[in-house]
Amino acid sequence: VIAIGPDGEIRVLENSSHFYAHLQLSPSGNQLAWISWEHPQMPWDGTELRVAQIDLSGKLQNMKVLAGSTTEAVNSPIWADEDLLYFVTDRTGWWNVWATSINGESRHVFKDDSEWAQPMWLVGTHLLRILPDGRLVGIHGSPANQYLAVGDPDSGLWVNCSSSMTNWSHLIVRQETIFAIGGSPVVPMAIVEFEANKPTNEKIVKQVSIPVQPEFLPIAEALTLPSKNGRKVHAFLSRATNPNFESAETPPLIVTVHGGPTANTSGVVTLRRAFFTSRGFNVVDIDYGGSTGYGREYREVLKGNWGVVDTEDILAVVAGLIANGVADPKKILIRGGSAGGFAVLNGLVHSNVFAAGANYYGVAELIALAEDTHDFESRYLDSLVGPYPERKDLYIKRSPLTHADNLTSPLIIFQGAEDMIVPPSQSRAFRDVLIRKNIKYKYFEFDGEAHGFRQSTTIRTCAIEELKFYGEVLGFEIEI
Repeated sequence: VIAIGPDGEIRVLENSSHFYAHLQLSPSGNQLAWISWEHPQMPWDGTELRVAQIDLSGKLQNMKVLAGSTTEAVNSPIWADEDLLYFVTDRTGWWNVWATSINGESRHVFKDDSEWAQPMWLVGTHLLRILPDGRLVGIHGSPANQYLAVGDPDSGLWVNCSSSMTNWSHLIVRQETIFAIGGSPVVPMAIVEFEANKPTNEKIVKQVSIPVQPEFLPIAEALTLPSKNGRKVHAFLSRATNPNFESAETPPLIVTVHGGPTANTSGVVTLRRAFFTSRGFNVVDIDYGGSTGYGREYREVLKGNWGVVDTEDILAVVAGLIANGVADPKKILIRGGSAGGFAVLNGLVHSNVFAAGANYYGVAELIALAEDTHDFESRYLDSLVGPYPERKDLYIKRSPLTHADNLTSPLIIFQGAEDMIVPPSQSRAFRDVLIRKNIKYKYFEFDGEAHGFRQSTTIRTCAIEELKFYGEVLGFEIEI
């Protein structure tokens, strides 16, 4: 934590922690609150809410921890006054809004069996705000349906704003006006405005428009299906949607796996999803165990089991859709990027379910990932797999590349040449296995691209080539 003076001088105020986020000055400017955490925790595993006084010389004094631990994740602190802070914590198993005095006396403000926070991948995301009259503004719900809420912290009651948006990602307040970023099944992203005293009056300030008619956009259906060992797994099914065509056949199914792996999907429209559904594919996006938005217990199912639970849940969703007549067992495809690509590769080497796969810069070998990645995620695998190098055996066992000789399905691979998180060597290793085993494949490595593609030409090439590859595998011609 640093202070920058008017002459540009930088002073270090606090450096006892490894990571910091969400700095908040008290109304008088005499106190500072912040969130901090240490390796090997990630910010959704365990963080602390800390407060310190600012003395006359501008130094921090009497720092203390008001909430949080290595097993409790807190975030989004905001001051009510000099003696009271609101924040979000998952101490009950759900990220809910709590209050704490400077003396550490806490109380549960909004009691709800749903999440009022999201994983802190971006430290600038604000999920809790306070209005001039003391009411709080927050986001709560599940990936299937989230709400923007205005609540009274004294009574513990809140009112949901009436909106056409189904998911929210960021909010700010200015006097009595609330601004938030939302999305819906027909709007990928929009800035939405509400007056705090008129939560039914939604005003869309600006929205991202997409060059697709609404009738071509699928409306995702939220599903919950049984998985292994009595677990349940969440998913979103988007059916083939094109008003100009009808078919009596069961459409091919594309299984899409999100990255992270501590992330989630939702029913908010995406062009990539519509690209496939408008061309006759059903698409299912899977929030396997470990995904966020469903409480801490669901999030922690993946702890120590990355490469196991996610694979089991993906196969369980496929089995459920086959049983329900949604999927033809001979026409099932799987795609994903990064951690989703890891799941793609595991699905291909540990089952014969998929006709083909599309791997976008997926993790093929875990030891390389553990030994060479950026600081924020450098100890991430401690919780997902096990401590390294003590459990090197698990890193080898869970790596798709270890089991690559089991691969029988065609695979298309997309890789960034400048990827520092999953370097090209990982994708090239799987390409070489495909060559050695004489399995149908295509390999694309893009100059100027890193982990997650940015260039429009790259994104267009990937979409077209992936679609063409599916057509070659399943035996149909593609018209772009």
